[in-house]
Amino acid sequence: MPETNDDISLLAALKGAKFEASLVTTFNATLPFYEEVLLRRLQAAESRHNVVLMDAVQCARSWATPSLRPRLAGAAYALIPMAAPGAFHPKICLLASKKRCVLFIGSHNLTLSGFGFNHEVTTHIDVRPDSDPAHKLVLSHIWSLIQEWLRTQEGMLAPSVLEAAHRIGEHIPQADGAQSKLSDIRLLGQSNSGPSLFEQLDRAISAAPKRVVLTGAFFDTQHAFLKALEARWPGASIKVIIDPKTVQLGGRPTGLRSQFVDARKLWVQKAERYLHAKALLLDFGDSQMLVAGSANPSRPAWLGGSRVNFEAMLVRPNIEVASSSFANDLAQGFTARAMDSADLRAILISRQDDENDADAPAAPVRIVALAPGTSAVLIPARDAVGFAEFVMHLHDGSQTAPAGLRHSEDGGAVVELGDRAAEVRWLELSSLGGKLLRVIVHHDAALGGGVVRSHRAALQDALASLDFSGANIESLIQQIEAAIFDDPEQVVSPPATSARPGADGQAHIASARPESLAVHIGEGASGRKIQKKRLLQAGSLLDVLDALLYRLGQGLPRSAGSASGIPSVSEEELVGNENEEASPEPPAALHQQAVDAVRKRLKQVVRRMIKRLKAAQSEANADARAAKTRTGVVQLVAVLSLVREFRRIRHLPQWRRMGGFIDAETRQELLSQSMMILFGRAQGIARDIHAKDGEPGEVVELGQMRALLAWLAWDIGHSLLKRIEPMTPKATKDSLVATYAYLYELLPAIVVKDEDTALLASSVRMTNMPTPDESAHGESWLAHHLTTGLEVATAPATAYLDREGIKAGDLMHIPHSNPPQFSVVIDATAEEICLSELDTKRRFTRFAWCPARPTC
Repeated sequence: MPETNDDISLLAALKGAKFEASLVTTFNATLPFYEEVLLRRLQAAESRHNVVLMDAVQCARSWATPSLRPRLAGAAYALIPMAAPGAFHPKICLLASKKRCVLFIGSHNLTLSGFGFNHEVTTHIDVRPDSDPAHKLVLSHIWSLIQEWLRTQEGMLAPSVLEAAHRIGEHIPQADGAQSKLSDIRLLGQSNSGPSLFEQLDRAISAAPKRVVLTGAFFDTQHAFLKALEARWPGASIKVIIDPKTVQLGGRPTGLRSQFVDARKLWVQKAERYLHAKALLLDFGDSQMLVAGSANPSRPAWLGGSRVNFEAMLVRPNIEVASSSFANDLAQGFTARAMDSADLRAILISRQDDENDADAPAAPVRIVALAPGTSAVLIPARDAVGFAEFVMHLHDGSQTAPAGLRHSEDGGAVVELGDRAAEVRWLELSSLGGKLLRVIVHHDAALGGGVVRSHRAALQDALASLDFSGANIESLIQQIEAAIFDDPEQVVSPPATSARPGADGQAHIASARPESLAVHIGEGASGRKIQKKRLLQAGSLLDVLDALLYRLGQGLPRSAGSASGIPSVSEEELVGNENEEASPEPPAALHQQAVDAVRKRLKQVVRRMIKRLKAAQSEANADARAAKTRTGVVQLVAVLSLVREFRRIRHLPQWRRMGGFIDAETRQELLSQSMMILFGRAQGIARDIHAKDGEPGEVVELGQMRALLAWLAWDIGHSLLKRIEPMTPKATKDSLVATYAYLYELLPAIVVKDEDTALLASSVRMTNMPTPDESAHGESWLAHHLTTGLEVATAPATAYLDREGIKAGDLMHIPHSNPPQFSVVIDATAEEICLSELDTKRRFTRFAWCPARPTC
């Protein structure tokens, strides 16, 4: 049986499954969310052919906001802007393989809100060879409907672009005509030809319902659909469930028999979730019918006409209301108290007739195809007229200088991309009058091969572009904590074969510095580029973490310089959706009680992280310890990233008076415990993480972890510039020695990797106090410590031998250590010297270099 509920998870359906292709249709979308979360999950499920069909107007509005622009469209997946007379509005997700297809038909857009924060409705159908024929028929009808929508775009899109979508059909099984136990389940689909949704629904009903309850987020100005229901079923009682705080009512509901119900009072536990579901429940006395999907209760959605929407709804006759939580919720509306006239008058009126009825975007979006082996694209005359020059936007977010367009005889424009053609993601054409056109470049060769993006780059992009809103912070931290610690089976997939350290304990494969210190930056001892290996696999906890942190990034007001680029708010961009950052008003600061709760929760996350590291260190079994260490390193990267975000947002206006969310003591505990447990020379567990046999380099996450730990040291206030004077109190001296030990352990390994150096620098800059003096201080710290790290990383071991005048805080090479190791001097006398090993201390006889005793 299909499932129709408000808690069905697409991400859960992908977990552990294998699919060859996917197609998603959506009205609006947060494309970075799709790329960083859903696309990575699809790739982890081996889906190499992925397509997104999105309303063309909403696609153009996404491009108007830099943070919402995609970076992989046209190369890692096909993004096709769909033009419709009204709006391209269906919400379908189709996952396909040779033996199985999974179908989701619902109200959810391709946004983080749609996938987890709004009140949505989704029907899930899993089609296998032995599935009910009715399910196969619905799948066949869905694919026919998608093909019909694609046919309407044939005059506007290159054949290869359309073919990218049509290829999904190779995985769709044909309906076999067998008799179904669920023969009445059916699809209602609307295009710019054929009967309207309401006509199709009317044909599916043999008798008039006695009671009707419906819900939606958008109504047209004349309430045409409600009037049509009243006229067609004059004896039916009609209830309309709305959220008065977020509904777009279009016009005052006057002259209606239908009664409105306040969803916030009816569904108290879900009152804070944006009501975005679209559905009807029809009661015939002896049975009920559920109709759910994408169509709002409006004229364009249900009644067709010149401004018709493209929509998809699924009819579930004879549904057992108790079997569906959403249907059960709707059924409560039959007997719910209606809103009075005063309540209705208090609702804001949008005066909008369809979903795309707001101002058109300043710059439309088109799509062109780049054929394999070529470096030029052709923009048809209908789109190219009036444009004089273009700018290429590349895969890394950079852009080229403006260049002149070359026009063909028929008025089209030929854009020569040159030797950077493979890097181009989109073009921006401009005219002398300031007119703009944005053009997505569809890379036929890349999409044919199913390009998989570097997960390292994806993670770095996600963590580097976060922002913070302040909404529901404590509950979101709790979700992040669960994502980090409570889903261990998907955290780390160990390398296929791991080198074991030798019995003598000298095989420090996960060394904190290169095998030889005399190397060029970014190269190994052999002089060739080292390829780093990854612990994280696609679909790991950081996919979830990225999504949750992305949610934290919504709602931040834009700078004054970007205010003009804020798109108009449409039906799908209300409270709870991804465009809520367009609000001109900054979010309100939390009350002190809420701040205290956040501090408590963050402290709990840190302590839980330390506990995990200690558990890994105390594990007696070598294989189990290695596995726990791999998991711990990944989790530590996540926790450090979370700490960094909260240190960054303390500078925002609404948080400045709160004094920060994570105290220095908690941050110091995280730093010191992590350093001792991971890098301690006696019992450090970082050495348990290895690359594959026979392959150089170390795993990626170790480098990222070092960079974030070094940032944490800076954030606490640690510095190599602080000197230990002869009369320094012992407690201060011990603290400074520990500081030196941490930084000398981390910096030499960071500076020989460009990406780790960049992560440290960006972390310092994004969390620095936004004042000229503090910015200069941060840059000075970076310059000194990166230079010092480079000196240590490239110096010969003889540069740090025992010498006259050596004192606490100095660095000294330990003879015969392989790979070369350095330790910070704790104290020195004429006869002995004591060195820090992070998790212990060792005392040596001066110059003779034999251990005097194990510890000091």
